[in-house]
Amino acid sequence: MTQSNLYQRILLLLFSAMLQTPIVALAGPTHGEDTVIGRNAAGQLVVVANSPGPNELPPVSGLLNGWAADEPGNKTPDLNDLDNDFFSLQAGAIINLELVSIDPALRVWSPGFATVLTTPGSSFILGGAEFDTHGTFHIDSTDPEFDPGRALYSATFQVFDSGTTDYGTSAPFTLSFTPIPEPATLLLLGTGSLAMLVRAFRSRQEGRR
Repeated sequence: MTQSNLYQRILLLLFSAMLQTPIVALAGPTHGEDTVIGRNAAGQLVVVANSPGPNELPPVSGLLNGWAADEPGNKTPDLNDLDNDFFSLQAGAIINLELVSIDPALRVWSPGFATVLTTPGSSFILGGAEFDTHGTFHIDSTDPEFDPGRALYSATFQVFDSGTTDYGTSAPFTLSFTPIPEPATLLLLGTGSLAMLVRAFRSRQEGRR
């Protein structure tokens, strides 16, 4: 095989793999990694974060710029779990998601984008005794503090009850997020990988001379 033919095969394989890479969009809720909010027998709110993290955020543009997704959501438990002291909420509860801390350029939008959490202590209502609420997690590429080299963003929350049930505030819990590279970035990475392969091949050929 000639050197020219080898270059062509490497290029073809690389771009074939890139064409098979899916271009993601802001998808609807899948519920698989939702944060479940219940209470224990003592009346304190308990949060079970099912997301192993970090959660991947796909690139977006338009209403929001940067990366965003509406997962994980927040919902109440389907069944009581007596063995783990985890129960559904009672009528009269009004559960709020409160921000404890957040990394620069990360934002948390309420459903409908009416409220954005960027300041510790800010909050929005998730729902009552039963809810399945999906806000939007957003890495804002237009934020002055946005760092294009950062790969991991985190926010810490707690939930509290402003209703008549007056459940105790939950322990803080943290969710983390990572931006999925945009197609243009993937192309640059692929081109760089191709250049490395070509240089390695040339070095090997020169070493045989």
